[in-house]
Amino acid sequence: MTYFWDGLIYHRVLSLRMTRTIPNAGDTFLTQRQIEVLSLRERGVTQKSIASQLGTSVANISTIETSARVNISKAEQTITLSKLLKCNIIFNAQEGTELWDLVSRIYTMADNDGTKLAYTEPELVAFLNRGLKHVFNDRKLTSDAEIGLTPDGNLIINPTI
Repeated sequence: MTYFWDGLIYHRVLSLRMTRTIPNAGDTFLTQRQIEVLSLRERGVTQKSIASQLGTSVANISTIETSARVNISKAEQTITLSKLLKCNIIFNAQEGTELWDLVSRIYTMADNDGTKLAYTEPELVAFLNRGLKHVFNDRKLTSDAEIGLTPDGNLIINPTI
């Protein structure tokens, strides 16, 4: 492996035309090789080119990339679960629930708990639309979702149960 110093940091040289700093895996769910592959893929480098530069097969690069993305997804789900565990209230919004019914239910839950929501009604609708964009169709949930209310009035959304 070749490195060059630009005066501030060392850069790993993958080819004469392809240089950049590769983050260190440290204590994460990713291997250093997975980080290298994802870093290059995020920059638009093809799997074929990466395979050639790293001296391996395209199939191997594909496997490395897929495993890395699965690990990232699991880590994101773990973070969401960790946030849900800190909520005063966690409830299940069932498939078929309409957006305005969900808004009403959230306000009722917050009122019953004595918690002031950190959102105005338009902000709450926008937040739900963003957080549940993959499970809303015609303003109805297409699958179940968990919603948690934190002590400070914020919501945590877990769109996949």
